[in-house]
Amino acid sequence: MKIKVYENKWHDIPFDKLKVNLTSSKKASLEFYNNFYERFFLLYNGYNELSKEWLNGKIGVAKIIEKKLSIGSDVLSYGCGIGFIEKYIAEIRDDIKLDCYDYSTNASKWIKNQKRINFITDVKKLKTYDTIFMVELLYSLNNEEILLLLNNLKKLLNKNGQIIISNTSLKPRENGLVEKNIITQIYKFIKDHTRPFYFSLFKNKKIQFWGYQRDKQEYEKLFYLSGYKPKENFNGTEKLFQIFSLN
Repeated sequence: MKIKVYENKWHDIPFDKLKVNLTSSKKASLEFYNNFYERFFLLYNGYNELSKEWLNGKIGVAKIIEKKLSIGSDVLSYGCGIGFIEKYIAEIRDDIKLDCYDYSTNASKWIKNQKRINFITDVKKLKTYDTIFMVELLYSLNNEEILLLLNNLKKLLNKNGQIIISNTSLKPRENGLVEKNIITQIYKFIKDHTRPFYFSLFKNKKIQFWGYQRDKQEYEKLFYLSGYKPKENFNGTEKLFQIFSLN
């Protein structure tokens, strides 16, 4: 199962203040992200200036992923963004080799000079890895884009390699949260499925289509179609974690 999600700000930066056209029907473009990060780095000078809630959430994710990395392994963060999780992992795991890739080069200002991190801007320069992890990345892709990405990542996985993904599941219980009562669930279902029509009619220029929220089964289906097998799934820090391999 999946639903469309929308946002009007990120890191307390309202999207209608950016120099781009917002749309409730098309995903955020590279121009959007480049424009966003230009403003982001004018507003913030370092990780410690970001929301404590955001930082604590990322630290929780980083701790979980770090425990799944084998000693001396080659690791790739695909879609690293501003690189806070990667910085945290690199600081406590000097035994691993950590490469980071993001398609928006503007996002890498703080991570480029981090010790023990190799930031890569060209996918052709990626090697093969024991672990590839993607944190809150797949929501920004449609199903066809995910299938294409997963097939491409096969070439980057070592024989016994694994892919770790972390996302906010559509179903609260898969994030480790208490499921809401049936009336609240029905209300949320109706709201989620009528929101696209409302935004397209009344908020098209103020809201940005952000991507898709999926549940565990939907991600498993996409990985299965790409030739992967589920290895492990669990929740932590109010997120859903899933691990897949090719064997």
